[in-house]
Amino acid sequence: MNYHKIQCGLLGFFLLTIMTTSQTFSRQSDQGITSPSHSKYVGQFVFSKDPAAIQYENEKPELFDTKFKASEPLYTRLYLKKSITNTPHNGEKSYNAVLMYSLKINGKTVPHIKSFGSYRHFKKEDLTYYTEELNGSEQQDLWTTWRLALLPMEHDPEMKYGNVNIAARSFVLALLSEPAGEHTIELQMHSQDFNSSKKTEVLVKGSFTLQVTEADKKKLAFMYTPPLPVDEWQDGNKQALVKELAEAFQKELDKKPILVGLYGRGWNEGTYSLSGQKYRKLSAWAVFEDTNGDGQVPITTFNWISDYSGSTWTRLRFDSHCLSCPDWNVEVAAVKAVAGK
Repeated sequence: MNYHKIQCGLLGFFLLTIMTTSQTFSRQSDQGITSPSHSKYVGQFVFSKDPAAIQYENEKPELFDTKFKASEPLYTRLYLKKSITNTPHNGEKSYNAVLMYSLKINGKTVPHIKSFGSYRHFKKEDLTYYTEELNGSEQQDLWTTWRLALLPMEHDPEMKYGNVNIAARSFVLALLSEPAGEHTIELQMHSQDFNSSKKTEVLVKGSFTLQVTEADKKKLAFMYTPPLPVDEWQDGNKQALVKELAEAFQKELDKKPILVGLYGRGWNEGTYSLSGQKYRKLSAWAVFEDTNGDGQVPITTFNWISDYSGSTWTRLRFDSHCLSCPDWNVEVAAVKAVAGK
């Protein structure tokens, strides 16, 4: 028996086994190509007004489109050649990655506008207009296609986090800074490791045109976020009151408000116990310019009071903070769109 041949054969078998095991470890199975559309559009975004057109494994490419109006719904699906785990991040695997979506409008890169989600974990120079953290190993290890809702309808399942869609909100905030007209929108996506600066090359690209009107901007301003306080004023003279309140806010805070609104349905009237003089109160909110550069400011609500003197009411003056009134942050760009500024 030729022991040398047996030893060489066993050595070859062991080397082949080790190589096979190593390859299996370094390149695990993923979803691969999921449909004919996936095969055709690898490395691209496809866009549609109909969410059914981009259903997983059951796309309807005849409904894909590249021309949209901001008054229409807008959905997109991206196609990868392999999963994020199987895609090198500077030559290494990432087991904790984030999808980074870059946006260009008319050829100009749009930076991040608000600190959504994972932005806080990255250096300023690495930020893109929107990030999507992968939820669990299935998305990172297996998925080769993602769906993204840029302008979803209010009843869509993408409307989450209390009727707020973060991707849509980011997209709308970018649109609010643009003038009315037709715009060329370009999207790119790459992946970045959550704990380091290691990232992939650009994995997906796509573009479309979007027609935006001033009316669209006003409608979209608060479509994917908590709205401004509801105006329920019923006591009349609203236009003159709002003008007077704008001056009162400016006098009290030494800042000119972008927008002022009335809170409540009418005056709260009373009489001073010592003098017997009549007074009336109301609550009003205001939004001011951003001072720290994060693109958002609080809704400021005060109580205001006017005295009955002679035969007329005195001008409104600050009375107190309104403890039960609206208290949340709003984006300056959205408020300006509503105000037509």
